[in-house]
Amino acid sequence: MEQARPDDAVNQLRQILNIAPGDGDAAHLLAQVYLDQEMWDEAAGALEAGALLEADADLWFELGQAYVRQNRQDDAILAYRRALVCQPEHHDATHALRSLGVPIEEALDAGESE
Repeated sequence: MEQARPDDAVNQLRQILNIAPGDGDAAHLLAQVYLDQEMWDEAAGALEAGALLEADADLWFELGQAYVRQNRQDDAILAYRRALVCQPEHHDATHALRSLGVPIEEALDAGESE
């Protein structure tokens, strides 16, 4: 990633995740590479595969923003909810859900059941 070779970074991170599927840090890095490459659905898959780390809240939020730009509101709502699962006090995700007309209590209840 530091050498601006995202394809190589993806391949290396996938290999790590094949060996250690629960490696949250590798999944987090893979999601970041995908987000940087504007590969939104792949980023969501990487985030889903990893442990829900507090650090992932910002990545879920960023993914939600990308989905909004693509007029994929349902996917955006799910991404914002996942941000709140990772970090319940994530103010940007809370604001984004409100702007989409989603009651925050509903968002938290749905996120807790996932």
